[in-house]
Amino acid sequence: MNIIDTEISKIGTENDHGLTIDWVIANHCNYACNYCDPMLYGNTSGWPNINSALSFFDKVHNQLNDNEKMLTLSGGEPTLWPELFYFLENIHESYNITIVSNGSRSLRWWNKLSETKRIKHLVISVHMEYANIDYISQVIDVMSKNTGVAVFVVMNPFKITEAKKFAIDLKEKDLYCKILLKSVMPNRNISDKSVYTYDKETLKFMNEWHYWKKNNNITSPSLGNSLYINNKKTNNTFMDLVNNRLNCFKGWKCNIIKNRLAIGINGDIKGATCSTAKNFKIGNINNDNIDLTSISKDPVICKDIWCGCIDDIKIPKEKI
Repeated sequence: MNIIDTEISKIGTENDHGLTIDWVIANHCNYACNYCDPMLYGNTSGWPNINSALSFFDKVHNQLNDNEKMLTLSGGEPTLWPELFYFLENIHESYNITIVSNGSRSLRWWNKLSETKRIKHLVISVHMEYANIDYISQVIDVMSKNTGVAVFVVMNPFKITEAKKFAIDLKEKDLYCKILLKSVMPNRNISDKSVYTYDKETLKFMNEWHYWKKNNNITSPSLGNSLYINNKKTNNTFMDLVNNRLNCFKGWKCNIIKNRLAIGINGDIKGATCSTAKNFKIGNINNDNIDLTSISKDPVICKDIWCGCIDDIKIPKEKI
């Protein structure tokens, strides 16, 4: 399917019943990328209360959605959380855990994490200012024994040559992982751009890029990685929508809350990461008395110009 020439009226995945949760657990980070919002690396938030967090996720399972769930831990740098291993040991088994990391922890630490066999997906975000291809390759090799690994090479507009070379060199190492090229997006909802403007040569490189070597010895569950357009499966990715500026769903019906939750640095819970979802506050993860049984699961009308988060784009949505 040529998505550029397609009249898109519905977006979905192969699984529209599960629940995807993004949790920005803190803004502690050992990087300070020039395109990243300073609020994500300010080291000011403190760490979440472990008991309140576990209690909340039990309530999500018992009161909101008892189907399979994908919980993504991000930050900041979530691997710096001192209580991470205790959290992984005690959260309900219905949660498949994804960690989004810059991959900078020691190999000893990554070996310990891999041995828990609790992480279903690891997303390594490669930032040209800091990344070392040999070290990232070792992290991939360690984690891919028990975990599905995706590597997002951030296409920093000021380091395009370096980003292309990193992606090509990593591909030649023939590791068990998926390598994707990630567009750099301006701060959402304060810009009329969906993504920085890349030149035609770079955009062609990004659209034609593909690398995915699967480790058939492991199973990496997913709540929906395949892009369905108008109820038909495509060979395109959700990032293709972003790269081609097809991520505007203003005025569409979107199933936040039913299929998606987002927890911010301060613990506030919303139905997604977008501005529209900010008007539907659910509560705070640190409130032990939160009740999820009375929350409406009806779709809402999108009011955002651009949908800038991949997991928000994956929420089932329909044009009206």
